[in-house]
Amino acid sequence: MRCAVDHGEGLAVRTNMTVTHCQLCYCVLYTSTLSAVLLCAVHISSNTDGQYEWDRTTKGATTKSFFPSIVDRMKLTINPIPNFTAIVTGHGNIKTYLHKFNIIENPKCSCDKGEQTVDHIIYSCNLHEQERDRLKAVITRSEQWPVSKNKLVLKYYKNFKQFTDNIVLNKE
Repeated sequence: MRCAVDHGEGLAVRTNMTVTHCQLCYCVLYTSTLSAVLLCAVHISSNTDGQYEWDRTTKGATTKSFFPSIVDRMKLTINPIPNFTAIVTGHGNIKTYLHKFNIIENPKCSCDKGEQTVDHIIYSCNLHEQERDRLKAVITRSEQWPVSKNKLVLKYYKNFKQFTDNIVLNKE
C-alpha cells in the first residue's frame, strides 16, 4: 500500500486527479483542473474574500476543524510532514480515507475499537495512548482534556506536532 501523502501520484491516478503543490508553501494539492496559479486553501486568504470562501466551501471539513480562521492559520509557521498533514487534512494514510477510495477494504483501526478517523487517532486510539498521554499532560496543566482540534494547533502546536511525529499510521 502506498501512502497518499508521500506518494500522491498513485491516489491521483486512481481518482483522476492531478498531484501538484501550492506555489507558496509547497504542500501537496490534488486537483481535477489545472490553473495558472495553484494555491492551497490557506493561501486563498490573500484577498478579502478568502475567509468568506473558506467558510462557504463544503470541502476540507477536517482541515476547517483545525483551522477555521485563515488569519490564525497564517500566523503559524508549519513544517508539514506526512503524519501531520494526514491528520489535519484527513487525507493520506488514514484508513477511512483510503477506504473511501477503495484502496483498502476495511476502515477499521488496528486497535479494533472502531474506524480509524482523525478523531479516533487523536482522542481514543489505544495504539497511540502513550503519545496522547504526553500531549494530555501538557494540556491538562492549564485546561481540561479533550480540547478542540483548533486549540491543538493554535495553542499546543509544538506538542501536537510532536504527537503526530511520534505516532505510526497503518504499519500493516
